[in-house]
Amino acid sequence: MDEQLDIFSQYKKIQHTIDAVTFDFFDTLFVRPLRDPEDLFDGIGQKFKIANFRTLRQEAQRLGFEKMHSENRKEILFDDIYACFDLPAFTKQKVRAFEVEMEEMLLYPNKEMIEFYNFCRKTKKIAIISDMYLPRAFFEKLLTRHNLEFDKIFVSAELNATKRDHGEIFSLAARALEIEPTRILHVGDSLRSDVERAKEKSLKTYHYVELRDEPKSPAKFSESLAFSLYRTERSEFSNKFEEIGFRYGGPALSAFIEFLVEETKRDKIEHLLFISRDGYILEEVAGDLFESNSIRTNYFRGSRTSFNMSAITADNFFKFLPFLVSGCFGLSTHEVLERIDVECPSPEFLNDIGLGDDVVITEENIDRILDFLVSYKWAIINRAAENRKALFIYLMSLGIKPGTKLGLVDVGWSGTTVEAFSRALSEMLDVELSGYFLCLVDTPERIERSKTLRMRSLLNSDTITQGEIQSIYENRVIAELMFTAPHASVIGYSYNRSEQEIGFVLDKGRSLTEVENTASPSLMQGMARFDKKYRDLHLKLELEIAPMEAVQPFIAYLSSASREELSRFRSVKNFDAWGSSKNFDLLATNDG
Repeated sequence: MDEQLDIFSQYKKIQHTIDAVTFDFFDTLFVRPLRDPEDLFDGIGQKFKIANFRTLRQEAQRLGFEKMHSENRKEILFDDIYACFDLPAFTKQKVRAFEVEMEEMLLYPNKEMIEFYNFCRKTKKIAIISDMYLPRAFFEKLLTRHNLEFDKIFVSAELNATKRDHGEIFSLAARALEIEPTRILHVGDSLRSDVERAKEKSLKTYHYVELRDEPKSPAKFSESLAFSLYRTERSEFSNKFEEIGFRYGGPALSAFIEFLVEETKRDKIEHLLFISRDGYILEEVAGDLFESNSIRTNYFRGSRTSFNMSAITADNFFKFLPFLVSGCFGLSTHEVLERIDVECPSPEFLNDIGLGDDVVITEENIDRILDFLVSYKWAIINRAAENRKALFIYLMSLGIKPGTKLGLVDVGWSGTTVEAFSRALSEMLDVELSGYFLCLVDTPERIERSKTLRMRSLLNSDTITQGEIQSIYENRVIAELMFTAPHASVIGYSYNRSEQEIGFVLDKGRSLTEVENTASPSLMQGMARFDKKYRDLHLKLELEIAPMEAVQPFIAYLSSASREELSRFRSVKNFDAWGSSKNFDLLATNDG
């Protein structure tokens, strides 16, 4: 059978010539969500705190093979391996049992193959053929657990015959099934063991090649699982964005959550605010995890804009002029005021002073815009005072008081939001503020902010290379899309005294076309699915998530994303309201 063609199409051409279908087990019928099968050994070492367990386990297996050869046997047994393991008897017993438990827990039916397996089962005999040191009962347990019917199981360890060496196990299987080898189809992933050796014994074959693009090199357990967990889900993604969320955003989410749990506990944070919009999925998925550390959490509606617009006063107005005109090229004067929720003069007035909607802000006329903002400063200052009052009431309603050890969570990149929040707080409330980020970059502004603000990040120049940081920063819009909430940016506050309610002013943008962000909901759906499965596996195995291991797929994706991959995000338009304008469309990526 041609391995390049669909297995169903190929099977239908020859089904009248076969009476049985045999399947390889590992990496064919079942898959482990690991880059390399032996990455499992690192998990065992972590569980039992045995340094270099992978090396020790590999050496025990090598010695087990020597024992096998000395006894003129053709296959190694699980007993051989652990007989050669230099561990205390009680520890050895626990380690051995846990290895089997891990194998059982990490083996999932391959959704690419199960449909074909069940299809064949309707009319053909079905058998499993595996080169493995584990006993037949291990395979029976997994097949039964997943309701997979079978006729026979042939395991090299019990039959003292293998696929890989001379293919004797295929002959034994044919005799036990009472079927001529020429009327058996064997399906497997190993070119040597499942194809060449099977053909030598006259079986028909199908070489299964799983589509994998993650590295297959050995890795630490949490990293390996983060890279390969998608192998258990690949057929269930509703679209490409959900898959990207699962494979790359999910690892970032799980890693960031674990980082936050560790850092906030160490810093003795009392109240943690997940800033909108970046903190939406973080609070939704992980809010309860902080309760065990007695940390209160809230999804906190605010932004760099709303915080800066709560900090402006008559005394500091001129310091905020750079903020007011940041990213304004291409906008109109009306749009500059609209994005900070300040009532604009009439169109006639703006036209009269030469700043109507038809006048686009450029480097050539920016001084005129600055002069206008200075002349219009009291409208801005008064709106800032309203914001400040409402923000203070908002903070009080959350139970934040003077002296609170307060944490603010943001994705990144240079601490502008935590700086803006700190400025706003300085006018109203004295707290111990710390900022927590997924990634901080080494911009001059960030370095300067770090001198006065407490800021910690999972990814920075101490934990990853400068090249990786640069690539992540260049593709930061994709990271932001992964964490962007399904609501518009909060740019201001209001307070209804009679209703005693805080109002949140949202900025839906000012674009040529409607905001189009179909990516974020699917990305977050995939991310949440990953985090649940990834976290559940670690909990069941009683293993800790290592943040820097878990985040590696995210780093790899944003560091090496191809132009073709980035182009998937070109359909996302105008999701960044601050820089949006009726004069143009903002694209999530600009890959040319």
